[in-house]
Amino acid sequence: MTLLTALGNRKDTYFQEALAHDGVEAYESTVELIRELRRHGVRTAVASASRNCGLVLAAAGLTDLFDVNT
Repeated sequence: MTLLTALGNRKDTYFQEALAHDGVEAYESTVELIRELRRHGVRTAVASASRNCGLVLAAAGLTDLFDVNT
């Protein structure tokens, strides 16, 4: 394992610990927009390069607002 890989893994561990401890605060206006879109039948998705995307959505309690998250 390279030093860079080890540092990245450590950063991910710290991030996941902070996420579990502190949670996530979503922009309420954005959450309301997504809910309104869904009420009108618009399907929603999240695309992210972060491997923590699902964890972030779950910590914010928003997983159910998206048909797809990758």
